[in-house]
Order: sequence, then structure tokens, then C-alpha cells
Amino acid sequence: MRHTVALTPAHDISSFDCGNVDLNNFLKQGLTEVADGMSCIHVFAPQGKVLGFIALCAFQIKLKEATAAVAAGTRSMIPAFLLGKLAVDLPLQKKGLGKALVKEAIYYAIDARKLIGARAIAVHAKSSDLAKYYAKMGFEPTAKDECYLMANLNVLAQKYGNAT
Repeated sequence: MRHTVALTPAHDISSFDCGNVDLNNFLKQGLTEVADGMSCIHVFAPQGKVLGFIALCAFQIKLKEATAAVAAGTRSMIPAFLLGKLAVDLPLQKKGLGKALVKEAIYYAIDARKLIGARAIAVHAKSSDLAKYYAKMGFEPTAKDECYLMANLNVLAQKYGNAT
């Protein structure tokens, strides 16, 4: 069961504050991002008030940057999804909503790969602490950058199942 919906003009983003100006501004420009086809933004918005969001987009992973689980059996660029943004309103941080949003992103990627080819989901963590957080969720850091993580969608599907 999905807990997020696509961002629309009806959503109230006026009081959203995750503590990061760039992410707050991204949400404010979110409808433009969606209209321009740059990302797909899903929001957790009970009663219409946005309390958290994820942004996904298409992505390619270079074979030389891929983890072993993602690179196995491939010969070139690897089709993937990028969890480009994730933010939670300050009052709800450290209460499990971030983890739920990561799972939502995984479920969306698992479902979307039925329509387009994709082997993995990747994320660029903003800090080593966040990288450890994503690692607990099943993402693996690349050899060159501990904050660039990825996961094979087949592995995540086995771990989390499908939540359609």
C-alpha cells in the first residue's frame, strides 16, 4: 500500500521545513520539476499538508562505478533510478518517516522497472552518516565514494517484496 502520492498544486507546502534550504526550495519548485520532466515527486501529505517527499528520476550507472551486485553480467551503462531527493519535515525527523520514504522509493522503482528497463536504484548521500543509513536499507557504497550508493532492484525486491 502506497503512503505517498504525486505532488499536485492542491498540496500545502507552505509550512514545510526540513532544515535544509536547498531541499525546501526544491519542493517549492517541485511542480516545475515535474512539468519539465526532470523528476517525479511523491509526497507524504496527510490531509493535504506535505510532511515529507521523495524525488525519483531515470539514471545510468557507469559500469566502472557499479557495485558487484549491480554490475554482474552487464557490459555497458546500467539503467537505473536515482533517488535524487528525500526530505522530512523537522517535527517528524528521526521518527521513521525517512525510512518509510526510502521504502516507497524502492517500491516505485521495483514497479516502474516493469515498464522500462532498470537494474538498480542509486543515491548520493549528503554525508557519511546518511550513507550508513542507506546501507542499513540495503544500498552498497561504491569503491570510489562511500556516499555514492546503489542497490540491485532484484535484491531489494527479495528483501522488501512488492508493495503494489
